[in-house]
Amino acid sequence: MATGVDINGGQQIEKIPPPVLQSSTSPSQERSQLDIITQLLVSGVPHIVHQVFSYIDIKSLSALQLVCHSWNSTIADLPRWKHLIESKLESDPVWKGLFDRRGWHNYFTEPMPYNFYQRLYRGASKDICSLETNWKTGHYTLTRIVTDSEIFCVQFDADKIVTGHADNTIKIWNRKTQAVSKTLEGHEDGVHSIQYDDVILLSASRDRTVRMWNIDTGAMLGRLDQNNFWVWSLKFTSDTMVTGDTNGMVALWYYSHDVIDMRGILMGHESEVWAVDISEKYVVSGSGDCSVMVWDPLTGDTTHVLMEHDGWVRGVKLRGHHVVSGSEDSTVRLWDVESGECLRVLDGHDEEEVRCVGFDGKRIISGDEQGIIKVWDYQAALDPASPESSLCLATLKEHTDFVSGIQLDDFQLVTVSCDKTIVIWDFLDPIIPQL
Repeated sequence: MATGVDINGGQQIEKIPPPVLQSSTSPSQERSQLDIITQLLVSGVPHIVHQVFSYIDIKSLSALQLVCHSWNSTIADLPRWKHLIESKLESDPVWKGLFDRRGWHNYFTEPMPYNFYQRLYRGASKDICSLETNWKTGHYTLTRIVTDSEIFCVQFDADKIVTGHADNTIKIWNRKTQAVSKTLEGHEDGVHSIQYDDVILLSASRDRTVRMWNIDTGAMLGRLDQNNFWVWSLKFTSDTMVTGDTNGMVALWYYSHDVIDMRGILMGHESEVWAVDISEKYVVSGSGDCSVMVWDPLTGDTTHVLMEHDGWVRGVKLRGHHVVSGSEDSTVRLWDVESGECLRVLDGHDEEEVRCVGFDGKRIISGDEQGIIKVWDYQAALDPASPESSLCLATLKEHTDFVSGIQLDDFQLVTVSCDKTIVIWDFLDPIIPQL
């Protein structure tokens, strides 16, 4: 029974109980009515759903797949996953390199269900995450190729490895068979530096010459005589070559696939030039006078002389406006070539001479006279707040003599040594998504 409340001098107002609402739908039906995504799918307008999901970031999309089965399957079938991979392949060289190595580009030339591309995206992302972890922890798959002579230099690509040897030869190795496919003969002393592109291979030797070869046929196309001086190093860009010799000269050359002509001599070093590198904006050289010199390749002017090493500078590598140098003083140094400032000293080779360096814009690699290789964190080296303990990511020991050549990409490191071996350190652990 309703009761009254006495207010305003005894006037009674009846208290009415609240109504009891009755529902003709079950709880599951109520949830379905509130699920606008499912309602749109049932209504036959999935393109609107796809449009809605296109505004949501990838991490949130993955979380939304946990809402219900229909959301999970709808998100997995989104064309966005394929488009996202295609965008990654165009903008990220690591993604492109991964798909090249795995042969996954075929998935875009054959009809595939859209839900496959989400699994492919997740598999590739996991692969790349594992790759970075393996570099940081020193986990790798090792391949060793034993040769019959000491090796001084190396360059590689997906199909071949090219090495320069103490026996005066250049060898081209097949990556799949790990056998020599061509031996280039013509030098009369050890080959200390090589570089090739799609057409031409150039080599520098203690026989005082630079030679040009056809990379496909192995035919020698020409030679440059460097007077009476051994040629320790060479590098080239699309139109300029630079060489360093035992007379302390850095020479600039006009370069094309048809001819090489002298442009000029860069003077300044007081001892032999062990290593050179070049970009469109800079030439750098490392010398037995313990200095690294930076030059303008257009004018030939010296822009900086970097003098903090206490031993011969055996290796230099240039990326952007940073250069890495390795020295017989057991240190690796990171420099800013625009300001001439030494940004970081990487000290970890325990008084062993650093013989060569590698640098890809992510990692710095150094090899010493005892065959030890150090992997350094480039980004940490750039941060003055990074503690010394965070700089060296891994120490690799497989060579038994000094490391004479280093090249790396995002997935692997190839090193050569006077122990007559080529060592391939592969940091990619395969993760292949299944249909």
